[in-house]
Amino acid sequence: MIGSKVVRWGAPVSPNAAPGEADRLRSSARFGLRAAGVEPSEDLVELTALHMAEKKLLSSGGTPLVRPTAEFHQRGMLRSGSYLAAAAAAGMGGPPTVGTAMLAVLSELNPDKLRGSLHTHGSNEWRITGQNIDNMVKASVAAGTQVTLPGLGRPLSGVLDGSDAQRVEAALQPLVRTLGMARLQGTVTHLHLGVMLGEMGNLPANSPGGVLMAGLAANGQVAIARHNLDKPQQLADVLAHEVGHLLDTQLGNARGLASLSSSPGSPFGRPGQPHEFATPYAVHNEMEDFAETHALYVRTAPALAHHPGVARQLLGALGRKLDFVAREVYRASSAPADAKLKQVADDVREGRSPFGFCNEHGAVCGAEAQLVAVTRRLLDSTDSHGHLDPSFLEEGGHDQAARRWLHARLQGEPAEDLQPVAARVLANHLVRVDRLVAAERTPDNAAARLQESNALRAALRRSPPELRSHVHAWIDGQYDAETAVRLKGRLDRFLTLEP
Repeated sequence: MIGSKVVRWGAPVSPNAAPGEADRLRSSARFGLRAAGVEPSEDLVELTALHMAEKKLLSSGGTPLVRPTAEFHQRGMLRSGSYLAAAAAAGMGGPPTVGTAMLAVLSELNPDKLRGSLHTHGSNEWRITGQNIDNMVKASVAAGTQVTLPGLGRPLSGVLDGSDAQRVEAALQPLVRTLGMARLQGTVTHLHLGVMLGEMGNLPANSPGGVLMAGLAANGQVAIARHNLDKPQQLADVLAHEVGHLLDTQLGNARGLASLSSSPGSPFGRPGQPHEFATPYAVHNEMEDFAETHALYVRTAPALAHHPGVARQLLGALGRKLDFVAREVYRASSAPADAKLKQVADDVREGRSPFGFCNEHGAVCGAEAQLVAVTRRLLDSTDSHGHLDPSFLEEGGHDQAARRWLHARLQGEPAEDLQPVAARVLANHLVRVDRLVAAERTPDNAAARLQESNALRAALRRSPPELRSHVHAWIDGQYDAETAVRLKGRLDRFLTLEP
């Protein structure tokens, strides 16, 4: 769970604690909104009062923590499992605890005024706290929580702590390097940090909680959930994703379209296999596909500069998406086709590499998906100077041989002559081990048994988990039920490293 922490229980607190605190905050909210030149609607007053309470709790360090009494859970915001989960993830206390200063306020604030209406696009569904970013910013300004980011020169509003501006500024640096400061300033007008931006999915009014929204972007404004702050790479990825949404809209509007991702010839939003998307979230619609691809591009841009052509020639459909972002957003020209990279891709596809596996019928499976995964790991393991993290080659795992093979080929060095692990080969090793176990024990038998066992283990070390079912299928097609059960049991023992 994000933001989990050790809880030291205080005494249970009754619903009568600090009576009227929410009303006092509502009065302050109305005053603050009018001072900011904003009409204080009931929903906006409620949102501003919540921001003021969150600000108070954060400034007190979120302590002491207490256990709300049972009746508290039937009142106000304490009915919202999503909000309590968001508060916990933001390090402000959460289920089953919440800071003392928040108890009465949360029990009196109306979640129906804070929970936005349902939005849908493709298979994506979401609700925005306070309806939209504009309202979040208005509430935050009225609550007196806004600073200016010194480097970007743009306001940062929301529920802020002392080091938040520095952490956000640091997480923006990959975008500064990739997009440039002037263009980033022309794209982003305002940033906002919130405890709960909203939730994903069509959830009932009193839902115990869904997927918390990590970020949100519209009209030059970017909102980020506080639970990202303690994870620098995650914060940078969310910012790159949301700025990707702004660029998608900005560049699309310049062409008279709703978005660049919906333009003719766009590779985004098309059905495909999981490895053809930057993340599982990207499958929802063309805009999320674009934003997730943009975040991947920003994160790997330094590595891509050291490996020109790798994205387009080794990452398949995902590579074409990255190439589109590079060309249409960053005005970068496509790297020329590389004969060496083409040969790598051909060898993987045609079974002349350790990528993938051969099923019970001898067909190569999963090779292109594994090539994408290993290539992405290569990019993530390459720093801005082109240095490769040694763990890429040295870390164990079933794909270690594939990682070493790809690295050698990219360096122009001789690669080990390996082919995909085949279900039939594994099964034949298994059968020979089984026969040697059943045979009379002799020195020659023991040596042969050790040799076959080692060969089986070596093959298993290179085998992806999904190969197991194909070995089972081959055994079932070749042997009677009793023998098949015995062989599959022996395979299971080898997989769990039993002798």
